Amino acid sequence: MRFLAAYLLKGRAPAVLVTAVMAILALLLPPLSYFSGASVALVTLHLGVRAGLELSLLATLAVTVLMVVLQLPPQLGGVFLLVLWLPVWVLAANLRRTAAPARSIVLALLFGGVLLLGFYLVNDAPTQWWLALLQELLAPMLQQIPEAELPQIEANLLELAARMSGVMAAGMVASLLGCLFLGRWWQAVQFNPGGFGDEFRRLRLGQTLGAAVLSLAALHLLWQLGGGDAVGLLRDLLVLLQVGFALQGVAVAHALVHRKRRHKGWLIAMYVALLLLTGPAVLLLAVAGVLDNWFDFRGKSGYGKQGDIG
Repeated sequence: MRFLAAYLLKGRAPAVLVTAVMAILALLLPPLSYFSGASVALVTLHLGVRAGLELSLLATLAVTVLMVVLQLPPQLGGVFLLVLWLPVWVLAANLRRTAAPARSIVLALLFGGVLLLGFYLVNDAPTQWWLALLQELLAPMLQQIPEAELPQIEANLLELAARMSGVMAAGMVASLLGCLFLGRWWQAVQFNPGGFGDEFRRLRLGQTLGAAVLSLAALHLLWQLGGGDAVGLLRDLLVLLQVGFALQGVAVAHALVHRKRRHKGWLIAMYVALLLLTGPAVLLLAVAGVLDNWFDFRGKSGYGKQGDIG
């Protein structure tokens, strides 16, 4: 990691090479897209907003050329630009200007919210759209299932389709923030060892956003009886907002382990739970993150109100 971060900052050519190659390799191994996005974040944070934008555009050109050479769709360069590099660049530019990770998280949540609202505006029946897509993708497998089991399978697909919009928006936001924080960590490793950990342990989204989430949850409960896409949209927005407060919950866990000098195994267990029990673990961390804005679980640890955005 240290070598890669140092190599990225050696010049424009190394940065373009790493960003473009990691993006192409991500077509085979998707997690490598984090390294591509983090490259844009690091250059933007350390070298400036203009340098980050230039890297995004040059990487787009490089990927497009490589796609032509490999006889793959050249449009993929533009897809990476719009879906990954430009959003990460905007988040990194905001973080460079404000030095407040919480504000970048809120900005990422706004990205996801706009995407979610746009999808609902152009699609009258989001659940049915996702259901048709899932049925098409899983058609070969569904044909092998005994008829007696089909009703239960279809019911499960319908439940999954009802949640897909929120899950996709939340996944996009989580990916963008993952790229941003990886780039921020690279910057700290090179120029301020330990600085990222201290900054992250102070992360707090604030009571204003926390109250908004609680109000949204109450509205969802009140409108559930009405049914329809309004309830679906509220549920999807809540799933999206869980990402931000789950990050605050993770920050709380790191701060408490750091203050009490607990074994790192507690944190490892938390991340394993996030991998194996993603939904329940994210919800639990999000609840902890929301409550932290009032109960200040880190108050005695030295990680109090700093980082609060309101």
